[in-house]
Amino acid sequence: MTTTTHYLGRQPILDRTSNLAGFELDLRPVDPSKSHDAKAASLLLHYAFTELGADNVLGRHKGTVNLTPDLLMSDAIDHLPRDRVILNLVSPQGMTPTAVERCQTLKARGFSLALDSKALSTPGGAQLLSLSHLLHVNVSDMDLEQARHIVTTLKPSGRRLLAAGVETPQRARECLELGFDYLQGHHFSRPEVIAGKKLDHGQMALMKLMGLVMSDADLDQIVDAFKHYPDISLQLLRLANSAAVGARNPSTTIEQAIMVMGRNHLRRWLQVLMFSTGGVPGVEFPSPLLIQAATRGKLMEMLARDLWKADRNQQDRAFMAGMLSLLSAQFGITMEELIAELPLCEETRLALIDRMGKLGALLFLVETVELPGFMDMQMALDGIGVVEPEDLMAHQVTAMTWANSLDPGTQRKGGL
Repeated sequence: MTTTTHYLGRQPILDRTSNLAGFELDLRPVDPSKSHDAKAASLLLHYAFTELGADNVLGRHKGTVNLTPDLLMSDAIDHLPRDRVILNLVSPQGMTPTAVERCQTLKARGFSLALDSKALSTPGGAQLLSLSHLLHVNVSDMDLEQARHIVTTLKPSGRRLLAAGVETPQRARECLELGFDYLQGHHFSRPEVIAGKKLDHGQMALMKLMGLVMSDADLDQIVDAFKHYPDISLQLLRLANSAAVGARNPSTTIEQAIMVMGRNHLRRWLQVLMFSTGGVPGVEFPSPLLIQAATRGKLMEMLARDLWKADRNQQDRAFMAGMLSLLSAQFGITMEELIAELPLCEETRLALIDRMGKLGALLFLVETVELPGFMDMQMALDGIGVVEPEDLMAHQVTAMTWANSLDPGTQRKGGL
């Protein structure tokens, strides 16, 4: 794949316990002012699932794939892994009898279908609903009474209900109270800051250790700090002796473990560990926040590598900015309070707080990648210099794959 006018949007879908249930995949034009190109989108779909592989894009989860009526008719759909994708029928006004017949054929071949709730009032809506096991309800453009009516009407039919466009923690709670099975949107990454809230013991420990490693403190000082936190030290020893690190000789002391891992690996491990403490009770590892933060960090690192090839420090700062950008949502305190505990350079501080500077432009771009297609992707690309859309797409999948590798699970479970 050499050129593309589209990019791949991936948003987490959460279940009722805030665990990751799957992903919504959306094929979006780089320039939203231009008409949707079904041929380009189908090539991208083929590339993502056939050449790259479903595991790289989805990990061990399923994904819903948003299909316009013209993309629904594309041959690319026939080659998708039917056990990994759910075909989400959007743009219901284009669901002609031919499109309905196509859905029947795909259903007979073993594909699972999801339906946008707006199609319920269109000709053929009832027939499409009978083919679908998941109803996609965009709650961003409806009030609670409208959403309640849909839930009370369709819940008895056995359809699973997904509330899309959930952008705030309050709206997430409302949708769960109404009885939705899944939530999709950016509510989980929006910090719900509680005035006067302080970091707990585990969070403070990680922040202290992070600060020491980032400030290039003496090895003896870092080792002494780890000794104050036996639980973190035990995890460190386990990691240093794991197959993932690949050390020839076993590490039996904290000092040996740190030497084996190296400071860069140690710093990244601590950043990942921050997302396993102090989050929503009952959320399994890896949390949706970790998956999103890790994707951001890796994508920013790879873009920084393209832009500043010889500057390894800038690449490390880019990774760190992506990882730390969601820590406020994890801990429930302001970003300003969080980074006050860390020895960050001024460029990283400006990026995290105001999205300013080179790193700020990179962070704005990766955030734009996560948003629905109303944002102008080309504007975000222009803000960081020479980055081709096809390079962004390739880096996206690499970042997704790396984030998926943090998931220790070996089998898909539950989910959509």
